Amino acid sequence: MGEKEWYFFSMRDRKYPTGIRTNRATDSGYWKTTGKDKEIFHCGGMLVGMKKTLVFYRGRAPKGEKTSWVMHEYRLQNKFPYKPNKEEWVVCRVFKKCPIIKMRPPITGSPT
Repeated sequence: MGEKEWYFFSMRDRKYPTGIRTNRATDSGYWKTTGKDKEIFHCGGMLVGMKKTLVFYRGRAPKGEKTSWVMHEYRLQNKFPYKPNKEEWVVCRVFKKCPIIKMRPPITGSPT
């Protein structure tokens, strides 16, 4: 832990004081969400939390440059989803995604 991935607790920062949108901007770029939140279930089938995947972009939106840094944000399921919690803590996992090299299958037979 710490060499290839990092874990930390963070309080979700709101973009606007009365809103529910999260501020994910930094001095050098921003974290952009990808896809839908993934549900996390307890062994008994009870929903206990959610996992959000974010990718870091250098620069300013919408012209940021995508990087290979990924963050998984884990949060507990709120008992009252219609009332956002102003002080919501999350656990974050940050890591650098390794590029996948696609190998071409070898060509068999002779061309005709």
